[in-house]
Amino acid sequence: MSEIPRTRRDELLQAAAHLFARKGYHATSMQDIAEALDILRGSLYHHIESKEALLLELMERGVRGLLEEVLPVAEQDWPPEQKLAEIIRRTTVAIAEHADFMAVFLHEMKSVPPERRGPIDELRLQYEGLIRQVLEEGMQTGVFRRLDTQITLFGLLGMVSWTYRWYNPQGRLTPQQIGDIFVDMLLGGLLTNPEERTRLLASREHEA
Repeated sequence: MSEIPRTRRDELLQAAAHLFARKGYHATSMQDIAEALDILRGSLYHHIESKEALLLELMERGVRGLLEEVLPVAEQDWPPEQKLAEIIRRTTVAIAEHADFMAVFLHEMKSVPPERRGPIDELRLQYEGLIRQVLEEGMQTGVFRRLDTQITLFGLLGMVSWTYRWYNPQGRLTPQQIGDIFVDMLLGGLLTNPEERTRLLASREHEA
């Protein structure tokens, strides 16, 4: 299969992500994608193996993008509350700014054959594991209240991930401002010391 310029491949992925997010994977045809790019349907197969291969690449891009936001924060020598606040902010911004990719990753796993899910699941578990590690560190050190870690993780991910469904780029709040609201809500329920929540928010406002 011949290589194409990265910019053209990005156009292909963006078009496919947009259509899969709006119409669903199964309802989107290769003809739909070709028309969105203003090329012949047959030309697509010079660049991609199949629609399923395209779906897998989109999903991997989506989860890898989230992992790349979280990993540098998790590796910092910061207190857990600061790590978690930054993870929430970065994840919110990434999801809002790449909503089509996130929609495909979050809603089309059912369309991936079980035998092809391995690489995507591995990245997802690594991403979730980093956040779980921060939560456990905070609970073990007494910074966070002792809650069920898995349920806390699911609650955090569900709240932040759903941003792609309702975020409006022309709306009154930026992704960064939405992230700050999530930090306020989530840390307000987790921190054992309410004054620490105030300090975190104040430091963020000072940075802005």
